[in-house]
Amino acid sequence: MNYYERALELKDETIANRRHIHKNAETGLDLPKTKAYVMEKLTEYGLEPKDCGYGVTATLGKGGKVLLLRADMDALRINEEGDYEFKSKNPGVMHACGHDGHTASLLGVAMMLNEIKDELHGNVKLIFQPAEEVEGGALPMIKEGVLENPKVDAVFGGHLWGSIEEGKVAVKHGAMMASPDIFTIKIHGKGGHAGVPHASVDPVPIMAQVITALQTIVSRKNDPTNPLVISCCNVHSGECHNAIPTEALIQGTVRTLNNETRDFAEEAIEKFVKGIVESQGASYEFEFIRQFPPLVNDKNMADVLEKAAKKILTLKIRGYSIENSVPQPLIFVQKNSSQIFHKIISTHLLTVLIIGVILQLEQRKGNKKKEKVPNPQGSGTQHIGFLRQCLNIFYECLLKGDMTYDVT
Repeated sequence: MNYYERALELKDETIANRRHIHKNAETGLDLPKTKAYVMEKLTEYGLEPKDCGYGVTATLGKGGKVLLLRADMDALRINEEGDYEFKSKNPGVMHACGHDGHTASLLGVAMMLNEIKDELHGNVKLIFQPAEEVEGGALPMIKEGVLENPKVDAVFGGHLWGSIEEGKVAVKHGAMMASPDIFTIKIHGKGGHAGVPHASVDPVPIMAQVITALQTIVSRKNDPTNPLVISCCNVHSGECHNAIPTEALIQGTVRTLNNETRDFAEEAIEKFVKGIVESQGASYEFEFIRQFPPLVNDKNMADVLEKAAKKILTLKIRGYSIENSVPQPLIFVQKNSSQIFHKIISTHLLTVLIIGVILQLEQRKGNKKKEKVPNPQGSGTQHIGFLRQCLNIFYECLLKGDMTYDVT
């Protein structure tokens, strides 16, 4: 099969799938319309989809190494503006993060892989995950056994990314996405009249001291070469202008790229809070919620991914570099992928890729290399060839689909 030509043949189908999903955007764990559509399409393409912890999975191949390809299906709670045929029909819900493109791409991958399933030197497990944005859609799928039967050897997840130039693929070795933990601090003082502050324990200046002090954890207590973000984002106290409140609230997020820094941040925050609050005669409550672990890509699988991408792209690959710095918060939306990857990190190989948004690629298709993937039979490294073969198809479907939002 010429993967490039076959992907072009599926372009209209991929566009139609993307627009249908975009038009019927849903959020959270329960995505009845999206899930039903995915299962319908997988069945139409010759696969046997199954329910799996609010998501969908399908497996093809004839045994051996198991590669898992993952796409997310949920949208964001954003009201879509504009006036075009496939605008979201659900007020306040929009596919603004590209998950419609991810799902449409993986459906194309499913069709192409099923057409060559007898040629595969291993199994491919496809998963369509809900609730990437908020609730944690990976965990229900893990509990349902998505990483078992057959046992997964490697996981690849893709994401469209507007800041990556079109026609390029970004691959990151090592730490990729931070853990998005949440902390809550409640300061309990003693309320009173604003005219007699000495008769109260005012939580407002205590809150201010805490917020300022927490920034010194990053600047003075943490190794400057070790990425750490502590942000206080929700602060509240009082209801009127002339009464000292009884309580003050601080909520924020901690972003780290390893569990050691995570432990350090949690301990340091409470230590600072305790010292400041108690020195002022107040008391406190502290809660630190660990959401999802950092996503750390496996170097070997990242290498495999890069080599596979080079078979499709003629442009030189440029990695999305986040060396020695914490990326901007937008990068940390992949909470649940981290959750799935963390589950297998000690025993399996993994990586993640970010795909640049492709605009009108068909106009430049003559510049694209039309290489077939070498047959890995007899190579002694059949599983590596198998991975590249699958990923080449993965790229083709991503690159040939309608991945723009058509709102400009």
